[in-house]
Amino acid sequence: MAVDISSLEQFAAVIRQELDLNFIPHAMRVLDRLDPQVPFPAHEQFVEAATTGHRYWASCEEMAARLSQFAQTTRALADAAHAIAANYRGSDQLAAVTVQQAADLFAPHHVTGPSS
Repeated sequence: MAVDISSLEQFAAVIRQELDLNFIPHAMRVLDRLDPQVPFPAHEQFVEAATTGHRYWASCEEMAARLSQFAQTTRALADAAHAIAANYRGSDQLAAVTVQQAADLFAPHHVTGPSS
């Protein structure tokens, strides 16, 4: 199975860059526009306004949570792609070890067990 490690690393870098340079700044601008001073009177005689205010803030909190969750999940995806690329690169280095190099590791001067 052939794995294009450089494409996987590039994918991780592009995802991180998109997240850091585009998504997070844009999400912060959206969240900053949520006005905590929006008046929703809590009068017994105007229950609809209080209910609207409650739904408004619940929706704002849900949106903030989902934006945060998206950012965390996207970063985890980029981290996973980076880790997979690093693991493949490491396994390629291990696969490049020659039989002689492996045999040399088992030569008598490398063995630390009891002598026969």
